Amino acid sequence: MRTQPVLSDALKCWIEVIEQYDFGPQYLKGEYNKVVDALSRRSDFSGALITEFGLADDVTRSTVEAYCEDPFMSEIIRRLEAKDKVTSVEFELVNGLLFLEKVGNKRLCVPNRESLCSLFLGECHDATGHFGFKKTATNLLQRFWWPTMMRDAKLYVETCQVCQWDKPPTQAPRGLLKPFPILERPGKSLSMDFMDTPVTSKSGMRYIYVIMDRLSKYVRLVAMPKTAKIEYVIELFKENWVRDFGLPKFIISDRDVGFSNELWKAAAVEQGTQLQMTSGNHPEANGQTKKMNRVVQHLLRHYIKPNQVDWDEKLALIASLYNNAVHRVTGVSPNSQLLTFKPRLPLGFKKTAANLLQRFWWPTMMRDAKLYVKTCQVCQWDKPRTQAPLGLLKLFPILERPGKSLSMDFMDTLVTSKSGMRYIYVIMDRFSKYARLVTMPETAKIEYVIKLFKENWARDFGLPKSIISNRDV
Repeated sequence: MRTQPVLSDALKCWIEVIEQYDFGPQYLKGEYNKVVDALSRRSDFSGALITEFGLADDVTRSTVEAYCEDPFMSEIIRRLEAKDKVTSVEFELVNGLLFLEKVGNKRLCVPNRESLCSLFLGECHDATGHFGFKKTATNLLQRFWWPTMMRDAKLYVETCQVCQWDKPPTQAPRGLLKPFPILERPGKSLSMDFMDTPVTSKSGMRYIYVIMDRLSKYVRLVAMPKTAKIEYVIELFKENWVRDFGLPKFIISDRDVGFSNELWKAAAVEQGTQLQMTSGNHPEANGQTKKMNRVVQHLLRHYIKPNQVDWDEKLALIASLYNNAVHRVTGVSPNSQLLTFKPRLPLGFKKTAANLLQRFWWPTMMRDAKLYVKTCQVCQWDKPRTQAPLGLLKLFPILERPGKSLSMDFMDTLVTSKSGMRYIYVIMDRFSKYARLVTMPETAKIEYVIKLFKENWARDFGLPKSIISNRDV
């Protein structure tokens, strides 16, 4: 260095450092100076270090030994030794090491040993600049292969301490959580959504208006046409919820055009109800209703016809089945929590049949149970006659709970409304005096009356045990 006519600033600094020590520099050719020469090379060529440092023998020996412990790799080596043509197309055994060759790229097959996998993962991640998962995976795919390589690479990058210390976060800081308040009673907070059925029923219905109480999990399912306006939705809400349970204090929904309509907001302000709409980035805040949509789809598949045009006729049945089922969160059925009694199920009218349904099943079980009870000699001997003697008044039994006995009548208004309604179908519970008033046209058939009864009573309160009415046709 001193023989050069002009010294750079860097050389001058090195001369000052070297003069502090008593040694003389000696030149070595590159082929003899392997260690220092390797340290000056690019880190992505670190695979050469193993060969140059003499560590390749240890790594090779560990890899070959690990092949015997890995059943997957052992099976491939066994097939190669047996001259299997299919295996020989992709795999090759060279000096005890197994290689996978695809698209002209030969990669080392690494056995399932944690020390070896960590060694090669560190070489492709730590030694190449601590890049992310994609760059690390690219480096691995060029040189190595094992069955769980991608999964292991992702876990290795995610748990790399150097990356966690040095790399700044790329996501925006998360805001404060705003959980919904703890509910005090049923009916105070509702979840709503519009569910598209993709099939228009024969009566022209396309959507299902889902109304769910967030505390009791009680649900109302209302069919509505595709062209329904917001005024019609408000009317459905009043008839199917407000009429029976009053006004809620909170309504949770998404940002559907129906719920973000100014008329809907004005109606909520008028009723003193606060609208809580979920954001587009956090729709799971209304997760109860979203999950209910999936449940409705599953239940409808069990009961609708193959052409699926009668789905709106089954909504009352679907809602009744769901509300009578025990909910996993509350531990009771929605009907038991919201109402003061558990409605009677359609198959719960016989104690014998109910006991059989809980434990046994065979195709003719119900018919056999009915015949068995009818012909039971002990029942005929011991049980008193239930029919009153002729000439004596038959009093109605004393009621034990609401919903067990109903009174019905058709009331003629003498005036046909502008929507074509003439009669009022009156349904009253004899115990609680709770009444439902349903309008119906003058030409209504008995099938329509049965449908009204299912939608306006059986759906919510179950089937009564007795119905008292006059002898109207």
